Amino acid sequence: MSRKKAPFKQYEGRKQNDKHIRLTADMMLNEKYLGLSDSAKTVYTYMKLYSCGNTIFEYPGSLALKYTSKSTFLRAKNELIEKGFIDYEENNRFAKIKNKYRLCNGWAWK
Repeated sequence: MSRKKAPFKQYEGRKQNDKHIRLTADMMLNEKYLGLSDSAKTVYTYMKLYSCGNTIFEYPGSLALKYTSKSTFLRAKNELIEKGFIDYEENNRFAKIKNKYRLCNGWAWK
């Protein structure tokens, strides 16, 4: 027997079958998350959305340029790596290929 998905409320979005992400209270109340800059929180949210629930995902820097500047994205990305939210799975910095990232739980541990 399959579970029926609860439809989104109007204030959650206009599309009933839209993509969504999970941000738990545990994460949002964690001191490392609270200490993130607003830019890092935004980049992390978009990365989680773009990963479609996968732990390892490609994220092109050009995608970030739709909502932030290159320097802001690079600072936010480095902050997320430093605080244990993401890590490189494959760094293609000089190859002109999309980088692969991994969502991490390093933020959860002191």
